[in-house]
Amino acid sequence: MGIILNGNLVSKHQVDLIKGKAVNIGGYSAKYTGYSPIDNGKKFAFDVEFSNANNTFIASPIMYTSNYNGSLMREPDIIEGFMQDIYISPLGLEASKSDDSQEFVIKKGETKSSEGFQVKFEKFVFSKKDMSNMTAGKIFKIISKVTLKKDGEIFEAEPFMTNNKGQNIFVADTVYKAGVIVTMGKMDASGSVLLKINKIGDKTVKSKLETLEAEISIEPFIILVWIGVIFVTIGLFIAGYRRYFLTKL
Repeated sequence: MGIILNGNLVSKHQVDLIKGKAVNIGGYSAKYTGYSPIDNGKKFAFDVEFSNANNTFIASPIMYTSNYNGSLMREPDIIEGFMQDIYISPLGLEASKSDDSQEFVIKKGETKSSEGFQVKFEKFVFSKKDMSNMTAGKIFKIISKVTLKKDGEIFEAEPFMTNNKGQNIFVADTVYKAGVIVTMGKMDASGSVLLKINKIGDKTVKSKLETLEAEISIEPFIILVWIGVIFVTIGLFIAGYRRYFLTKL
């Protein structure tokens, strides 16, 4: 019965989860919050927050490049519930970008004008752990601390770069209140960095923000399947015991 109900009532959704934006899926609010390197930078976990009126859960499906054939591998994650399970499998990631962008090189402590903002590159943030990892040839992260000033308001952005065995991955910071995406393109030892300021207003479609493409399945009545397994196991045990007992008579 549980298998029949589950097969008929399971719902699958292919969705584009824009970072920081919640969407409604099967009675849950689903929001992609970002990704982080795991397993010494060999894999990346993509955090998706599911919430309803009663609970909040975090699922972290994984994507990585296979060392065997170079193909993209995907590992789904499961949120197990009493009456239903939620399965989420990542399909791909579209990085932040914009049709309307400006890029420029800026030095530490320098201020430049871009998109109506006074943009100041404050400093690089480089922890002791990241310094140690860089020396050891492990994955490390460097953050660019940037402030943007406009009409008396000050906004902060922290785009960053991760390095894994010489391969750089640049991750933008989306500043929704300022309406821009701030990306660091490259940096050098002199203390300068290449920044890109991208508008996320009317000229930029949502799909061009950092977006996780995923398949989400909501499978109800899984508990009935497990109850059925338990009853079958108990039945087999009783049948085996009776058979053993009768052979002794």
